[in-house]
Amino acid sequence: MQASPVFLMTHSSLAMKTIALAGSETQKQKYLPSLAQLKTIGSWGLTEPGYGSDASSLKTTATKVAGGWILEGQKRWIANSTFADVLVIFARNTITNQINGFLVKKDAPGLQATKIENKIGLRMVQNGDILLKKVFVPDEDKLPGITSFRDTNKKQCEWNGKYPNLSEDSESRKRETERLEEGERGKERNRETRRTREVEKEKQRE
Repeated sequence: MQASPVFLMTHSSLAMKTIALAGSETQKQKYLPSLAQLKTIGSWGLTEPGYGSDASSLKTTATKVAGGWILEGQKRWIANSTFADVLVIFARNTITNQINGFLVKKDAPGLQATKIENKIGLRMVQNGDILLKKVFVPDEDKLPGITSFRDTNKKQCEWNGKYPNLSEDSESRKRETERLEEGERGKERNRETRRTREVEKEKQRE
């Protein structure tokens, strides 16, 4: 079965890349190898009901407690969320009012991910609604490189060539590229089929 390009983008270009750019060395060593081999799956949660992907309006909160953080809020249209092993969740720090990033494991108490049904498009992608109800995240799973949402852009220049497991010549990236290219070829075949049918219809009208 061919993987959806949206699945791959969410898994590698969003979840993995965020950990690679903003995670601690311990977090990178803990999560990236298995993610790169697709032994575990990643998701990336920014979008919220009513606000879309507008990070400035983020309502999900992160409150500091002893040993970690309590996350409260909702996410919407989050790809891979219903089956991901680790979710990158963005939440507003209630002390600084800035956006921070957290790694939430799928079995975290209070985390609920529900598949969005009856979609018109993107039915190959399992988008989900996420409910975070007093989800505890230990300090070790807070992404140290994100003290505001702008940090995710500032760190882009650190990406190329820094992480061998995620480089362009890695096996996982090669597989991803091949799948994406095959997807584009499939789209082109569909477009060509539609063009042929339209030409045939025109001939029949004549």
